[in-house]
Amino acid sequence: MKKKSAILGILTLLLAVFITASAAPVQTLDPGKVNPAASVFYGSSKGPGIAPREIGLNIPLTPVKVAGETQLKSSFKIEPGFGHLKLTFYNRSSEPLKVTLEHKDTNKNYFGHEIPANSEYTWISFMNGFDQGMRGGNYIIQWLGGKSDPQGIVYVKTAIEMADLAKV
Repeated sequence: MKKKSAILGILTLLLAVFITASAAPVQTLDPGKVNPAASVFYGSSKGPGIAPREIGLNIPLTPVKVAGETQLKSSFKIEPGFGHLKLTFYNRSSEPLKVTLEHKDTNKNYFGHEIPANSEYTWISFMNGFDQGMRGGNYIIQWLGGKSDPQGIVYVKTAIEMADLAKV
């Protein structure tokens, strides 16, 4: 009897912790307050199943010159079940910036798009033929900046339902 009471008490405590953690606020990032010099917003979310998940860590990256063109790669992960994806890119460079999205595990290229200087571009999976969502796993965003260093920000949001991304 005491064993059942102890197990019930532990389960109740775990449930209370889970509910409290899932109610924690999500911080919204303001692109106007970010120093975009050679940095890209990306990262991963390890939340308790909140939809949508906003991914946003400011990680400075070093551009690499490849055949006279500056390239920069950043990565993120889509957790299983969170396959609906919204990417909002901000080009802070003085010239056009090309971005591509590739699924690292299968080498599938999802898109390539050129963003004009000082402009933004939003890509939403279900508006581009992926109604069932994206495959879970690791993704690579490649930034190509021509002769200058790419300066950009990307907001990555994943969700369980399409409607969750339509709200944000």
